Amino acid sequence: MTDKYSQIWRTVKKCFSLALVLFISVALSVTAPDTALAEDFGDLVFYEGNDCKQDIVFTYNSEASADDNCQTSGTGCYGDNDEARSLLITGFANPGTRIKVFDSTSADTTDDYTVIDILPDLPLEGTCVGTFEQTQQRSGYKVAHVHKDGLDGQVSHVTVQP
Repeated sequence: MTDKYSQIWRTVKKCFSLALVLFISVALSVTAPDTALAEDFGDLVFYEGNDCKQDIVFTYNSEASADDNCQTSGTGCYGDNDEARSLLITGFANPGTRIKVFDSTSADTTDDYTVIDILPDLPLEGTCVGTFEQTQQRSGYKVAHVHKDGLDGQVSHVTVQP
């Protein structure tokens, strides 16, 4: 019986996440996600512009592991290499999730990379990581950035660890 309720809760969270992002997209006059994104919509939403502006380029689900080379493989960022500059963490993302974004397609740590941890104090409305190039801690997330020559707009590999 517990599994049934867990499955229902996950479905409710995904529906609310999609509604939240659609609302934010309209409020910010940003292009709403296309049909392909809506089918596999996640609670980690990557944007083309800084501060969660411009187009949504890809999404991930905080409940599912991912390890994607954006140039050659993956289900999330594939085809959108060197596009992402910011991340909207919806209020339904799981605390404890770790997201890593890399300049290197092979997730090599000798180039720029950033580690984002979702904290238990994530606000219900979610929060925006406005840049991948700044170490910071805010309500809902913590970011550790290793800088070489710039990561915003250069994301080539994404990992998600629930």
